Amino acid sequence: TEAEPLLRRALAIGEQTLGPEHPKVALRLSNLAELLSATQRFAEAERLLRRALAINEKSYGADHPRVAGDLNGLARLLKDSHGVDAAEPLLRRALAIDERSYGAHHPHVARDLHNLAVLRAEAGDWAQAEMLLARASPVWIGQAGAHTAGDGDDLRKGMLRQNTDALRFHALALNRADAASAAKRAAGFEVAQWALQTDAAEALAQMAARLAKGEGSLVELARQRQDLVARRQGEDKRLLAAVAQADAATAAALRTAIISLDQDLVAIDAELAAKFPEYASFANPKPLAIAEVQALLAADEALILFLDVKQLGRLPEQSMVWVVTKKAATWYRTPLGRRALADSVLALRCGLDEALWNAVESADTCLAILKKVRSEAESEGQSINVLPFDLGRAHELYQLLLGPVQGVIQGKHLLIVPSGALSSLPFNVLVTEPPNATMTGGLADYRRAAWLGLRQPISMLPSVASLAALRRHAKGSAAPDPFLGYGDPILSGQPGCGQISVPETCPGENNRLVTARQSGTRSGQGPASIANYFREGQADVAAVRKLCPLPDTAHELKCVARSLGAGPHAVVLGKDMTETAVKAAALSQYRVLHFATHGLLAGEVALLGRGRAEPALVLSPPDQPTEQDDGLLTASEVAGLKLDADWVVLSACNTAGGEEVGAEALSGLARGFLYAGARA
Repeated sequence: TEAEPLLRRALAIGEQTLGPEHPKVALRLSNLAELLSATQRFAEAERLLRRALAINEKSYGADHPRVAGDLNGLARLLKDSHGVDAAEPLLRRALAIDERSYGAHHPHVARDLHNLAVLRAEAGDWAQAEMLLARASPVWIGQAGAHTAGDGDDLRKGMLRQNTDALRFHALALNRADAASAAKRAAGFEVAQWALQTDAAEALAQMAARLAKGEGSLVELARQRQDLVARRQGEDKRLLAAVAQADAATAAALRTAIISLDQDLVAIDAELAAKFPEYASFANPKPLAIAEVQALLAADEALILFLDVKQLGRLPEQSMVWVVTKKAATWYRTPLGRRALADSVLALRCGLDEALWNAVESADTCLAILKKVRSEAESEGQSINVLPFDLGRAHELYQLLLGPVQGVIQGKHLLIVPSGALSSLPFNVLVTEPPNATMTGGLADYRRAAWLGLRQPISMLPSVASLAALRRHAKGSAAPDPFLGYGDPILSGQPGCGQISVPETCPGENNRLVTARQSGTRSGQGPASIANYFREGQADVAAVRKLCPLPDTAHELKCVARSLGAGPHAVVLGKDMTETAVKAAALSQYRVLHFATHGLLAGEVALLGRGRAEPALVLSPPDQPTEQDDGLLTASEVAGLKLDADWVVLSACNTAGGEEVGAEALSGLARGFLYAGARA
């Protein structure tokens, strides 16, 4: 590689200028050894690491923490090249050094315990691995287990996210050590919740904390605090950018602003502590015990928690599943890990999301996975595209994920807490029975499939603690009006947008089709794929207007409004459906809020030219864009709204996507609406 000659040159320079036994030479030896180890050149890598270890022992002493770091690195190499027996003495020596240097509750000690636990697990000694991890996990959880508010929140959550893989491994080790133990099952259930820290769960907890007090000044104070925290996080990111660009003036101004925000937060925290002492525990909930979940469940409900565990050393990736009903609890492992789940979910989404077939790269990926292409079929006199949904794979995934408990969950409302790729899977498209051999993927075959979503109701939760947030603290909406809907933005479209038939009557009535109108899928990836929706920090309204029109959304909203008893004024369409209108509306007056429009993923807004890439809903673009109204309602703008909604409907493509490319699902638009005050 290009890196190796540079590392060897740096090492040679260090030896010439500093001497062959200087500590900086030891660092360069370790860097080169890491590269050699990654390319399977273990013998040379071992020689370099042993030399680095000898230099640091001579420079700092045999019991110095730097020596412990060297021992960890050499142990990793020896485990791969010589086996467990060669590596274990080095790890135990490193652990002893760090315990003497830092004490038993330091992150370096937890690191050593984790590394030793992986080694023992690879040797098949899961009981010893679990005992080691039982000492390490409290270090990672640490003060995150305390109910506090303040500047330390981000540090505590950061510690959990940084060590999520280690916590997941601990949950797996508890199962492998003794799957029949109810105590280990209960401990694993709580460790898994610490491992799953998501933005959406945090937003829902914050919403519940506000709503726990109903209305009044304390609710406004809690919202004010959360807004200040969001502003502080934004200022901190801008400060890092200013420092990186050597912009001293901007950095100084931002530091002053952060100090002011911190002072405001201290004042609010003091007032909340005096008047609303439960706030911190509501906003930063601890994991729920199995018994607590059972107390919240109805007899016809089952909570299912998934936890994907990555490959560690020679230990294969896999996933853990907990199923909790009112009277029982069980747990089991499935061989599907992160990569396998991601592949399976993508394969199913290729049969659901037409936007994946409209971009060359993703279309090639779908074709390679499914070995099939889109087809055309006649439906009610219209020619439509039929995506190649893999019924066999949908059944196989059902069997691997839920097959072991299908008798337990039969007939129950499933409350699913997903992790990893499963956050992007609509569980209702899993197939509970093997598809007939004659089912080749036509529309008639899809009608006959045994869909899980038709067999029983399914709800998704961003965390187990969200169940308590919604059922204990988040009171029902007090909004007086039933419904408000926005849709059918003014868009001109482009060649290839296609045609859609808009029914003249609502479902359940005698439908008669009216003339087909130009339309398309509700995502940014149209037939020609728009390259850039932004110009100089604001939406490029000319590009946004080229999105395909959505005339069917007007029909959708009118039918929903009618079903909920709302009048014509509750549907806002066309030229009236603007950012200005949404931001000015008294949205807290509506129990159900419904957006039927295009949804842009962060990846589609990623080619930006704008300072931030985040998901957005498309509204009617103005003639001239401004900072307040450029036709795109972004996730951060959504978070600034004030809602009191039992339900927000995002009838657009991929609205469960992340806040940025590669981010966790539900961290974008969904998180914004939950934070703003949506219960679902």
